[in-house]
Amino acid sequence: MRGRKIDPEKYTDDMKSALAVILDENAPQKSSSKRAALALHLEIRKLMPNARAKDVGAEAIWIGREEYPTQDEKVAWLRDHAVRAAISVPLTIDREEKGSALGE
Repeated sequence: MRGRKIDPEKYTDDMKSALAVILDENAPQKSSSKRAALALHLEIRKLMPNARAKDVGAEAIWIGREEYPTQDEKVAWLRDHAVRAAISVPLTIDREEKGSALGE
């Protein structure tokens, strides 16, 4: 799976608000960013239930690019890095539990 897999029209308000928290705080270690990353992860999983953890992470970055477009390379890199860092914790749990996000 390469590139975007979820149509941007299917992005939910929960996805958008979770992404806003992640990018506004820009601190993946904060508890609110962790909750937002988990919410983003679970929303993506609802739309892509059979995707690998790697694909879910890539989709989170695509959502960030779609919702917060920029032409500045440094800003784009920081946006992608913030999303990648925040989503990495739920993805690690997802990998460890063999595709089941937090025991669902």
